[in-house]
Amino acid sequence: MSEKALGRLLARRLGPRWVHTHHHDLTPGVPDYSYAVGGWLELKHRPAWPARAETPVRLSDGSWPAQRLFLRRRAAAGERCFVLLQVGRGLWLYRLADLLRVEGEQQHAWRAAACWVGDTRTADWGQLLGILTGTED
Repeated sequence: MSEKALGRLLARRLGPRWVHTHHHDLTPGVPDYSYAVGGWLELKHRPAWPARAETPVRLSDGSWPAQRLFLRRRAAAGERCFVLLQVGRGLWLYRLADLLRVEGEQQHAWRAAACWVGDTRTADWGQLLGILTGTED
């Protein structure tokens, strides 16, 4: 599954009432999605965790530095900012501050820092929405 397919799955599971896509070629750095109660969600995809557990994990696509800056500014203004990382069928949701803390660390740190963990087939999408909106932390 790709980042684009993850976006379609998210929109299908949460519905258009909650999530709004933002793919702007003219404004690099804007995260993939915003949601109804003043938050931002960036989607990231990796086909697998590194084969060696001690290998550092990074979000290394070319758009991440601009997206990280955008999210940091929004978080500093009090908005809720998250990154949803898909690795294989697994899903890990990170609050921005937690993701920035583990960026470049080994996969065990990434796994432990997630505020929500799911699977593309069996995820509790209601719980994910609750975390995004702040009704369930």
